[in-house]
Amino acid sequence: MVNRIARENGLKYLHSQYGTAVPSRKHHVSLLINAIYPTVAPQLDVPSFHIIRNPLSIIASAYYSHRTTHSTEGWDVLEKQRALLQSTDKTTGMMLTLAFLEAAEFYPGTPGPLHGLRTWNFDDGRIATIRMEDMVKDVPGFLRRLGASLGDGLVLPAADEFSFEAIAGRRVGQVNDSSHYRSGDAEGWRAELPPAVVDYVWAQFTPLMERYYPEARPA
Repeated sequence: MVNRIARENGLKYLHSQYGTAVPSRKHHVSLLINAIYPTVAPQLDVPSFHIIRNPLSIIASAYYSHRTTHSTEGWDVLEKQRALLQSTDKTTGMMLTLAFLEAAEFYPGTPGPLHGLRTWNFDDGRIATIRMEDMVKDVPGFLRRLGASLGDGLVLPAADEFSFEAIAGRRVGQVNDSSHYRSGDAEGWRAELPPAVVDYVWAQFTPLMERYYPEARPA
């Protein structure tokens, strides 16, 4: 989405999946997929967005993508993790996935996404936090907000091009285990995660969960 906007508006665009990456002053847009707060915070001098996802959804989604669909090219640690996931039952696999996502060494130069959430400063007023679950429900609103942050008069693509249905070719909730876009259901974790994993996330990420995902509290 961001790449498309940059390309169609002649904006210089940086994209990186490394936690060591920092915003570039040579580009109009820096999309840092695995941004780490202590790394990027000293470099921020423009309005910024931090898109987060429910940690419970991250675990459920990662279990399936790490087990089957995610590329392992250049990612030796994932190759080892995949072998583990494919050799054990689902409950154990979910717990192994939780540990993997919390690891300090997840991808080269990059800690796991749960490690990143644990070390993020959500009170930094320079950075607007956006829940992915809200973004996908209101793609037009997100596009307008993104466009406003980049300047006036931007050409924005049609929002419906970025829906789950358009990208995956299926309805939300229709599962395809062989697709990297497996389900698209923000509540799918409820049927997937062992109760112990849910309890652990609530115990270890209490401030984050209470602030952004109170509806995910166990009954």
